[in-house]
Amino acid sequence: MRKPVFIVVILACLLLTLVTIKVRGQSTTVQNPASAAADDVTAAFKSEAFNEHRVSHAAQPSGDFNFGQQPAHSSHFSFGNNDWHAAPAQEINGSMVYMVANSHIDTQWNWTVQDTIRQWVPRTFFDNFKLFEQFPDYKFNFEGVIHYMFFKEYHPEAWPKLQAYVAQGRWKLAGSWIDAVDTNIPSPESLMRQALYGKRFFKHEFGHASEDIYLPDCFGFGYALPSIAAHSGFRSFSTQKLTWGGAIPSPFAVGRWQGVDGSTLIASLRGGNYVAKVRSNPTSNEYWGGELTNIGDGKRVGFRYFGVGDQGGAPDETSVAWVEKGLHEPQGTLRIRNTSADQLAKDLSAQEIAALPVYNGELVMKTHGVGCYTSQAAMKMWNRRNEQLADAAERASVAAEYINGTPYPRERLRESWTRFLYHQFHDDLTGTAIPQAYVFSWNDELISLNQFAHVDE
Repeated sequence: MRKPVFIVVILACLLLTLVTIKVRGQSTTVQNPASAAADDVTAAFKSEAFNEHRVSHAAQPSGDFNFGQQPAHSSHFSFGNNDWHAAPAQEINGSMVYMVANSHIDTQWNWTVQDTIRQWVPRTFFDNFKLFEQFPDYKFNFEGVIHYMFFKEYHPEAWPKLQAYVAQGRWKLAGSWIDAVDTNIPSPESLMRQALYGKRFFKHEFGHASEDIYLPDCFGFGYALPSIAAHSGFRSFSTQKLTWGGAIPSPFAVGRWQGVDGSTLIASLRGGNYVAKVRSNPTSNEYWGGELTNIGDGKRVGFRYFGVGDQGGAPDETSVAWVEKGLHEPQGTLRIRNTSADQLAKDLSAQEIAALPVYNGELVMKTHGVGCYTSQAAMKMWNRRNEQLADAAERASVAAEYINGTPYPRERLRESWTRFLYHQFHDDLTGTAIPQAYVFSWNDELISLNQFAHVDE
């Protein structure tokens, strides 16, 4: 008969702090269950199977995730630097603006996740597929791993087509988090897990993940974010939200944002309106080339979004046509690149990065979204309880494996984490969504709590 979990945990705390034990053929000193859990998560991220995730939210508010499992295979994926997929850098000459085609989806806001699955997700993918057929040089950038999960679940016949476009470099992966989440309420561990599970899915499905945090529409960014991002293997960060009313004036258009431990990200802080339309040749338009940053040797760089927001879709044909014209018929000295949000960081040389301005501090808002941090208190409570219970469940599971031989429930834990991580979305956890949305949110939060609480069963 299986030992009660609390007894196992007590024994683990006594034994694992005192002895060196043999684990899977290797001698490993385990200081406590927490460090063992961290080691197990890291090992899983590096070498465990990248599992196909399936989501069943469209039909009814039960919110029953069904994360399918696939046979394990070896992977060389690393939680740190993404050297396994270092996209080729392109030399920057003169004045260069990186134009990022955007389609932002609010997973829940003035609608529920049902609307996102039924309308916003499919039209984003299929509308951009049509643009690929019309414009041979068009490249599209899309974030939110949960949206990819939804698309694969409900449109499996189109999944190979998406994989082909990604392989061709036309569909650009962005923001390798489960979703574009708020960064102020979730714990640092949650933000790490956003990267852990988001990168896992991208790597399994497409062979690589993006190297950026992509948050054009979040409500401010804490001082710890660059450090969390850097230790999650990200190089860059982009937003435009600070222009909506930052407590601190945006320190630069493109520069280095430094975190609490000295880690830095290449940050694009004035990406312009993420629903901007292009109505003239961008190489001769002041808006697109108006905020350039010097990087030395007479070179300057800029970063601009264009596209649609909130309900997904694709940039309009006129915008894409003008971007292609700017690529092939530049006017004056400005040049553009229609590419991914993380390409700028890849293209900058060490010398050019050193020339960028540096900001050391937080980037929070004062006139947008501030009231959300006291809204929907129940949602915030369930989220925090899940963070705490997830930690306890993992500690108990590690102890149970070492002491009792109980198999570590890796798949169940990943399923439970992912279920509530996507509800950290910046209009969901923050409390700015319509009341109907929280039927789904609370349901998923409670399901995850139940799964964590019974992880040993």
